Amino acid sequence: MSPHRVASALPPRAGVGFKPEHFDDVMALRPAVGFFEIHAENYMGEGGPPYRRLEALRTLYPLSLHGVGLSIGGPRALDREHLKRLAALRRRYEPGLFSEHLAWSSHDEGFLNDLLPLPYTHETLQVVCDHIDETQAAVGRMLLENPSTYVRFAESDIPREYEVMGELIAETDDMVFTNGEKMQNKLIEEAKKKGADGIVLSGLARRVTGESGSSTSETKVSNDKVRTTEHSDSSVKEKKELRARLIKFKR
Repeated sequence: MSPHRVASALPPRAGVGFKPEHFDDVMALRPAVGFFEIHAENYMGEGGPPYRRLEALRTLYPLSLHGVGLSIGGPRALDREHLKRLAALRRRYEPGLFSEHLAWSSHDEGFLNDLLPLPYTHETLQVVCDHIDETQAAVGRMLLENPSTYVRFAESDIPREYEVMGELIAETDDMVFTNGEKMQNKLIEEAKKKGADGIVLSGLARRVTGESGSSTSETKVSNDKVRTTEHSDSSVKEKKELRARLIKFKR
């Protein structure tokens, strides 16, 4: 540890997340917080102002390093370059803790700006265990933040007992269903308001409402031109429904 730094161990006091826009106030006021948490992915460059601010902060406070992009639960192999950058950050700033999310955020060659829930399967469990071993071998001891549980997958084969609290329905007029994620988020927010621990998506259905009326045509002759206009009295409307069961896990 650098002689100009405080000890790396986190004290038994609450810490807060560090935002660069608060740096000047932190340095001037020296707030009595236990530590600052930093997001690892914000400090994976080669240097510059972010590193100078972080080094100054580290002289006054211990740090907790929190990753959000490792995709521990993803089926593909971990990014070795990402692991190297994490290990370099840990050596450079000697954080008291290193943590990651138990989630997935990558698929094939793409990265998703989200922390997505995992299917509770034995296959996924083995992937997670292997990735934890690989991460700890490269970066050191780590903590895992609780997994996202706002969706439960039908293929989950690791049972967890829960009670069904009821059902929610989200509707859309979009027949190509381009706003499915928006509907899902709406269901999740409603579930939280009702005190549910998560939702189980139970189906997507097409619903037709209204009645089919008669169709008529009107023909007009004007300036030797014939024009036919179709009229329909149909009141049929089509909607799509995304249904979900509200669940509460048994403690």
